[in-house]
Formats: sequence, C-alpha cells, structure tokens
Amino acid sequence: MGHLHEATFDSLIMHNQSSNECLFNAQVYIRYSVAITAYAFGCSLSQISTLDIVPSISNVVSHLPQSKRNTLHANNATVTQPDEKLPIFHCILKYLNYNHLNANECIIKLFYSLSHWGQAIVNRDEFLSNCMPQLMPNIWKNLTPSFDYLSSVNLDLLMRLINVNAGYFQSYIQNIFENDCWENRYQGLDNLYGLFSKMDAEFQTEWLKLLCHLGPAFSYLVQSLWDKEEYVRSKAFAIMRAFTTLHLRSAFRCWEAYFLTATEEQKVPLLRQMIQLNALFPDWQVLQWESLLEALEPGLYMDLIDKHAQPPVTYDLLKDDDETLQTVESQNIKLLMITLAMQMLSNHLSIAQNQVYRLKFILIQQMGFQNCHYFNDGGDIIIDFGPLRYNSENIAQIASMMSCVRGLKKVMDSFAPLPAETVAVMASQSVEHSKLHLSENTSPGVYFIDVVFKMINSGIDLTQLGHMVLKGWLETFLIVIYKHNILDSECERDIVNSMKVVIGLLTSNISEENKLLILEILKCLLRRSDHLTAMVLSKQIMALGKLLTKHGLRHSDPVLLKAKQFLKSAFLRFAVAGLFVLLFKNQSTSDSNNKEMDLFFVLRTVIDPEDTIPDEDIHGEPVYLYDQPVRDVLDKLMKQQMDRKAFSNVLSNTSRYVETVHSHPYSLSVLNELPSFLNALTKHTADWRRSDWDINPVLIMSARLLKEHPYQYSSLISPIQTVFKHGLQHCVVQPKTAAKLLASYSSVVLIPGVSSENPFANVILEETKNCLSSVNRPSKETMQMLLQVIFWDLKPTGQKWYMEIEKTTTDETRERTRYFQNKIESLLPHLVNFLKLSSTSQQFTKKDFKIYNIASHLVAYQCSKDASQVANVLGLLKLEETPECLRFLNWFGLVLLSENLNVLLLKMLDYESIIVDLLVQTLYNVKIDFHTPDLSFSYNRSNEVLLLCFVLLRTWALLKIRCRSIGDLQDMNQTSFWFTVWPALRRLLEMVELSTLLSPGSVGISIWNMFLSLLQFLFVARSEAVIVNEYEWNSLLEDLLEKLDEIGNSIFMQEEQEAERVVFIANFKRRIAKTKSMFDTPPFEVPENTLINQLLLELRDVMRLEAESVVMQGNSRILTQNGASI
Repeated sequence: MGHLHEATFDSLIMHNQSSNECLFNAQVYIRYSVAITAYAFGCSLSQISTLDIVPSISNVVSHLPQSKRNTLHANNATVTQPDEKLPIFHCILKYLNYNHLNANECIIKLFYSLSHWGQAIVNRDEFLSNCMPQLMPNIWKNLTPSFDYLSSVNLDLLMRLINVNAGYFQSYIQNIFENDCWENRYQGLDNLYGLFSKMDAEFQTEWLKLLCHLGPAFSYLVQSLWDKEEYVRSKAFAIMRAFTTLHLRSAFRCWEAYFLTATEEQKVPLLRQMIQLNALFPDWQVLQWESLLEALEPGLYMDLIDKHAQPPVTYDLLKDDDETLQTVESQNIKLLMITLAMQMLSNHLSIAQNQVYRLKFILIQQMGFQNCHYFNDGGDIIIDFGPLRYNSENIAQIASMMSCVRGLKKVMDSFAPLPAETVAVMASQSVEHSKLHLSENTSPGVYFIDVVFKMINSGIDLTQLGHMVLKGWLETFLIVIYKHNILDSECERDIVNSMKVVIGLLTSNISEENKLLILEILKCLLRRSDHLTAMVLSKQIMALGKLLTKHGLRHSDPVLLKAKQFLKSAFLRFAVAGLFVLLFKNQSTSDSNNKEMDLFFVLRTVIDPEDTIPDEDIHGEPVYLYDQPVRDVLDKLMKQQMDRKAFSNVLSNTSRYVETVHSHPYSLSVLNELPSFLNALTKHTADWRRSDWDINPVLIMSARLLKEHPYQYSSLISPIQTVFKHGLQHCVVQPKTAAKLLASYSSVVLIPGVSSENPFANVILEETKNCLSSVNRPSKETMQMLLQVIFWDLKPTGQKWYMEIEKTTTDETRERTRYFQNKIESLLPHLVNFLKLSSTSQQFTKKDFKIYNIASHLVAYQCSKDASQVANVLGLLKLEETPECLRFLNWFGLVLLSENLNVLLLKMLDYESIIVDLLVQTLYNVKIDFHTPDLSFSYNRSNEVLLLCFVLLRTWALLKIRCRSIGDLQDMNQTSFWFTVWPALRRLLEMVELSTLLSPGSVGISIWNMFLSLLQFLFVARSEAVIVNEYEWNSLLEDLLEKLDEIGNSIFMQEEQEAERVVFIANFKRRIAKTKSMFDTPPFEVPENTLINQLLLELRDVMRLEAESVVMQGNSRILTQNGASI
C-alpha cells in the first residue's frame, strides 16, 4: 500500500484541483487505504467498522465463512515498528495538507484506531510522538464547534497524544496564544471553547491524571480576557459568558489539577489569573476550597480534648531571615493563595464553617500574631492568638501584611442577603444566628472582627507602619465600625480601646489621607452609636482640639475642615446631655496658657453663630449652640455629684467661655436662669471653706453678662450683689474681679432713668465698714482687697490699673468716673478706729501690715482733700486711751511723711502741745517694776507702750525736720518740744537701778536700748535735739559707762558669769560707747525716705510683738495701774 500510494501520490495531488468526480474517486481511494492500513497494524474489522471510515466493512465482516480461519483478524497481523517515514504513513500524513481531498477525518480516525487498537505497533508511543507535528494542527482544528460530530474521537486522540508527549501540546498552544498576530489568538479561542465544552463527567474520570495538562490551555483562555487587542478581549469575554456551569466545572477542574501539579514558577502567574478571573466573575469558584486550604495550611492541628496529652502546636511564619525555611518565591505564592482565598470568601462562595476557621488560622499566622492555637473539640473550633508582632524594617513582613490586610478588608466589607430558607431552618437563639444577624445580611467578616481589634490593640506604634499599611488597617477598622454589629456588648471594650488608639494617631506624624480616614471613623461611630461615642468623646475632642490649636483653621486644609465638621456634629448631638459641663470639668484651669490644646479657641472656631440644636426649643425659641455651654452649666452643674475642685473648675472655664468665646447676645431663657443659679450657688456653697473653690469666675461672668445685656439689669443686679457679698464674707475675691463688677455698671448707667449710684461700690463700702469694725471676722485677703480697690480708685497711681481693666470690660472710650470719690468720708471714723487698735490676728503678717498701711493712706488721702478733716480725725482720739492714740499717730504721721503731704505736716504742728502731753503722760505714768527681772518683759503691755512712744518720738522728730525745710518757722520755738519731753524721759532712765542692768532679765537694759536707738536716729536724721542736749546726753552716757564698769568688776569678782551673759553685757557697753562717740564724730546723714521706711518696719515689729503677746498671755496680760487706759 505504501508503494502504491507513493506511485499515485502525484496523481492524487493533481486530483486535488480536478473535477468533483475525480476528487470523489481519490477520496474513496484514500478512505479504503486508511481502513486497510488500520487493519494491517492490528485493528479488527469490527473496531474499524465502529469508526465508519468506509461503509462496506461491516457487511464483509458479517458474511465471512465461519469454518475457515479469519485471515482478516487482528491476531494475524505482523508485529512491526513503523514510524512516520514508512511510505504509507508518509503519504497519509501528507494528505492532511490538502483540504480538497477531505482526508482529515479518516486520517484522524486511523490514528485514533492505531492509538487504541494497533497491537501490531510495538513502539506505539514513539510512533505517535513522531507523528504529532502533522497530527496536532488537524486535531486542534477539529476542536472547533463545526467538528462536534468528531469530538469523541478527536478529543480522545488528543488525550492519547498528550499522554505520550504533553510538552508538545503545551508548546503548540503557546505558539498560538503568544503569537504577535492577533488573528491567530482570535481564532484559537474557538478551539479552546471546543476543547472545554466537549468534556463530560465520563471524560474527566477517564483522563483524570491528564487533566492537569489542559490547565495551561484554560490559562490562555483566561489570559485572553486582558489581551492587548480589543477583538480578542471581546471574543474571550463572550466565550466565558457562553460557558455553561458544566463547562466551567470542567475547565476549573483542569485548572485545579494544573494548580496541584504546577511548579512554584508556574503557580505565580496561575494564581494571579485565578485572582483576576474571580474578580471579574465573583460567582465563579476558580479553585476548590479544600485544595486551596491544603496548599496553605501546615496541616498540624490538635483536638481540644487532647491538649493535656500533647502541648499545643504554635506557628510563627514570620521568623528572622536566618530562620526562614521558605524562599521568597514560595512566600509570594502563599500570599497569592491567601489573596485568592480571601477574595473568594468575600464573594460569598460556598464554604463550610470549619474551612473558614482554617482560613482564619492561616491568616493570623501569616500576619504575624503570636501564640496562635487551633483547637477542635468535637466540631467546636476555637482559635486563640496573642498580640501582633510587627517589624517595620522587615520588607517581607510589610509585603505580607499589606496582602493580608487587603484581603481582610475585602472580607469585612462583604455583605449579602441571607437566603430565606437558611433563616427558617436555623433557630433564632443559636450562636450562628446571633453572630451573623441572619434577619438582615450575612458577612464572613464576623469571623474576623477579633482579628481587626487585636491588630489595633497589640501595642504596636502605628506611626511606624508606613502609609499604605496604616491606611489598610484604618480602612478595615472603618468597615467594622460602619457595617458590622458594634452594638454588641461583647465588642464594647475592644471598640473603645481600638478607638482610643486610633484617636491618638490624629496628633501623630501621619499622612493627611490617613487622618481623613480617622476622621471618617469618628464620624461613622458618632452616627452609629451615641453610647460608644460618649465613651471616647473627651479623647476625640482633646485630639481634634490639639490638631486645630496647632494648625489653626485653614480653609484649604481638608483635615482641619473635617475636624471642625465632626466637632460641630458632636457638640450638636451631645449638647443637651451635659457635654459642656464635662468639658469644662476636665479642662484644668492651670491649662489656660496651654499652647497644645486651647479648648476655647476650638469652641470659638467650631461653633458658628447660626448653629442651632436640632429638635430643641424653649417656648418656641430656637436653642443656639453658642448659648448651650452657659445654659448647660446653669442647668446641670449643681445637679451633678463632683468634688469642689472640679466644681470650681467648671465655673472658671464657663467664665473663660463667656469672656473669650461668646459674651453676647444670650437668649432671654439663659439670662432668666442666671438669677436662680446665683441664688442657688450662694446656698450651695454656704458652708464651704475659702480654699475649696474660687468664686471670682462667677463674678467675672456675671459682670460680663450684665455689661453686655444692660437692659436686664433689673433682674441681674440683685442676685449679683448677693453673690458678691457672699464672696466677700466667705471666699477670696480678687481686686480685678471687684473692678470688673464696678465697671460693668457703666453700661447700665447709660439707660435713661437708671440711678448713677453704683450698687457694687455700695457693697464694697458696706463690707469695708464691717471688716474695719470686725463685724464679719473678715479674712486678711478680703480686707486687703477692699481697701486696695478703694485706694486705687482714689489715687492717680491706681487709675492706670483701673483703666486697663475697664478697657477689657467696656468698649466705650470715655473719661472714667471714680467710684468712691465722694463716699470715703463716711468710712473715715471706721478707718481711724481700726488704726487705733492692735491686730486681732494671732500673727501680724505682711498682709496685716499692708492693711494698716492702706488704711492710713486712705485717712491721709481724705485729709489731703480737706485739711479741716485733721481736726475731726484727731478729735476721734482719746488721750486716756494711750496705746490707741500712740498707734494711730504713728501710722498717720508716717504716711504723711511718706506721701509728702507737707500741708498736713504743717497742720499737725498745731497739735504739738497735745502730742507732747501724750508723750509726757505716757513716760510719767508707765508702771514698770525695775527691781524684779522679767524675762518676758518684751511681751509686757508697758514695753509695747514704750516702744510706740519711742517710735512716735522719732516720727515727730522727722516731722519737725521736714517742717523746718518747708516753712518759715523762725518765729516758733524749735527746741521747746525736746525741752518738754526730756525731763519725763530722764526720769524714766533714772528709775532704772544700774545695779540691775547686769542681771539676767533686766528691764532696764530694754529701756536704755530704746533711748540709745533714739539718740542714734536723731544723729543720722540731723535733728537739733542732739545739739541742744549734747552736754547732758554725753555726760549721761559717760556716767553710765563708768558705773557699769564698777558694778561689772565687783560682780565678776563675786561670781562667775555665763559666757552668753558676758557677751551680752559687752555688746551693751559697746553700743553705749558707739553712741557716745557720735557726739565727737557725727555719723553720715541717712536719707529721709530710708528713715521713714525704718520707722515703718519698727512699727510693724511693734504690731507683731503685740499680736504675739496676745497668744502668749491671752486675756491675763499684766497691766500697769493705768494699763486699763493704756
């Protein structure tokens, strides 16, 4: 047959171009030749007849004689080893190139029969492999839908050839679909469609082991969906849509087989194609769950019931580089598989619950969670895992984290309606029902919510994650807050902790995009749950406040604008729930200069004048958000339980809000609530200590509201006065606060018909009188404040202080009116009486000194305005009240000197005779026991009187010196004062027994020291007294020294003295000698101001001594005979 065909080959080729009749004869010739060839190589006639190559074989076979040996039986065939060069096969294979011969079908059937039944061919696989180059194009062509009738033979032959040499088939397809000519790729799609549409279950079972070799063919079909040529893409997409479910299962089974047998290099593009195809057709399960999970998981699980027999196996897939057992490529493959699995899960492809848990276990290991454990207790699966470990410098872990988070985000964002039948068969109280909320939608993300929370709450510095990783985390968390059931009480703690971590990022150095994501999370939580928002609201306001404080409000900055929008929404939502009381409570007053977080700048920035609280009105009047902080405090402050420090904090911040954020206008409802609040506040704090709270903010706020709403004065002034009195009597009111109250009435005075009498000035005068009279037992701070406020209002030096305060309180620029200009006269008797008395406090402090000093200045100021008042002032003194007179005259005289009120100083000379009589009477009548030593003489009333007397002597000496320099006093006797006083002073010195001077506790030394101080003072002041009395005083000191030496020598001879006493006596003698030397060498002259200050300090010491004596001796102080009067 081979030689016959070789001989006729050329003529047959010519028939390819001949008429139909000749062509038909040639085709018949080829068909019978094919059948004979098949028979020759071992195929039986019955097998050949099943292929229907020629129509008459079946008849021949049925009429063969039964008694003779069948020479046509396959067992009679000669066993050979043919190849493609055998003449018959050489010619038959060439016929495939001539289409008009129509030999394609019978030749395919020939090789089909040879591959199945050609028993005579020993080298069948080698023979088929050699014929592949000529057969494969025809087999490929026959895969198209037009050759469906030949599909079983053609597809079976293809699988035989693939079994022989699969690489050739794959190479052949590769040449087609990687060809630069798009038409080849376009035509090849039909063949692929034919290939996968002709597979049935029987075929897949028969060729199960070879299905993996068809996987690459389907990959090329999928690849064509993204071909660069539009025609190819469109046709590929149409073919994909034309596949039935059976076709897809066949294709995906081939793909799955290819996946299971592919190398790592092959799996990378394969997995990417699977991911792409599943993304394009979400309903298609491109890979079976079990195959995917088995490829991912380590396969090491333990049952919960065996945990005592075997310790749990933990997995940590993210070890250090030197411990890594997987290559970068295998790690990449694993990430691709996880991506595919999470994508398929997010597309709601059917999956068993245990498979979800297996996938979750794989995911948490890949992400880097520590101490991961998987337990299976009779079907109840438990997954336990610890915090996340993350190394931001590990590139492999960064890539792994990004991939896992991307898949996790898809799963969390995936929701689908649950089928009604599923709801019907599941008990409403089951765990699954509760978990999935089957009445609405189902999401596989419910299994991964704990992963999201643990991811955020692992203690990782989220700022080190990098922009993209952090963005993925935040987007995933946003999905949880936005779509999942966050109202479940089990999630409450995790949500709150996660929110705190996320909120803290707002003030960190992260990208603007991530900050916007965080703000969206806050907004979403606010919209979904008031309860959860309230639990982190303070932290939110603090973080956003820091953000706004740091950057201000730039309208071009989306982060700041969104922060403002959120804060405004939060304020509106929680305004009526006591939000502002909480804010003011937590905002410490010590943070007033806090540059990091300025709450009042935030409030001023966020709240707009037109903002109103929705669904709220009072008597038909809208509730403005600007008013709500004050309304909140007025309504809720005293209804809440809080400590006094926090209470005071709220008041301070409310006052700051009124002053710096919103001072006017306030609605009538707020202004009407203020009087009730002030009255209630007075009662509420009646038994509080001064140190418990600060009333100044309340008064400042009230003053500002009165100033800004003067037409409400009739209802506001009385309660403000009440609180003001309460503050003066029971609290510490600052001078600045009182000044603001006084200034606030200036706007009320402008209303026609309103009295110009300042009610707050009247309160200050009334309370000052009570304080000076010790009616209310005032605090030193309050008394000092009252006197300062009055004094600064009258003195030019205090005018600047008042004007600065009034500028911040009133907007008008007009000449200020003094509040106490014509009211000080009524205060004068109280001031004089106060200066007469010693301090009632147990310790005479700097505050006491300031109080006496200011009181004396007020008396001097009033006298300076009307010199005739001097007579009235001195008329209030009684000479029999010696200490009181001395005390007042000292204060009054010193203030006249310090203030340079020379007119009054000259006026005082008119009363010199009275002063002299007072001094002489005091020196003559003071009762002192000079014989008995008294160690406590310093605290004796007589000592106090003498000290006051000697201070007055020096004060009057300065007064005389000043008057000498400013007036013409030549006609007056300049020495009469000392001539009159000296005898009484000398008598007092002579009463001192010199023998007692050296005794411990000697009273005489104290008196002599007073005299020596007087002499020294007169010397440095350049008084005429030292000239007039030079001889007598010098002699007196000389005699004193001589007698002290005589007495001292005799005493030392008799008994031994203590060292301390010896030093004391030596110092006393040295002081006498030093004073005596001044008569020979006068000391330097000391400036008058220094002397005045020295006398004030000595007067302060006397007052302090008086206060201490009260403590030591109480009411049993020993007085002299005239002590009662003294």
